[in-house]
Amino acid sequence: MEDDELEGIRNKELRGRLQKYQQARELEMQKKFALKYIVDAQAYERLMNVRLANSALYDQIVSLLIYLYQNKQVKGKVTDEQLKEILAKLTARKESEITFKKK
Repeated sequence: MEDDELEGIRNKELRGRLQKYQQARELEMQKKFALKYIVDAQAYERLMNVRLANSALYDQIVSLLIYLYQNKQVKGKVTDEQLKEILAKLTARKESEITFKKK
């Protein structure tokens, strides 16, 4: 009887993982479909490179682009140059100021 319960728990866990995987895949497909309308071919290629290098940054940029497109703050397709500017702004780091005091 314990084997049946254990098998049931495993199957339930497996179904849950499969469902999460399918949801993540569906969300990624929706993002890619939306990006085809928002960015041009070169910018799309750059986004796919960013996705490979830094998935968190990719998610942040895609969310921002979709938000801008939905609020009609983007006119036409986003070009590679515009995407570079967005990337530069998102990845810009504030450098801390170093001060020296003489005693």
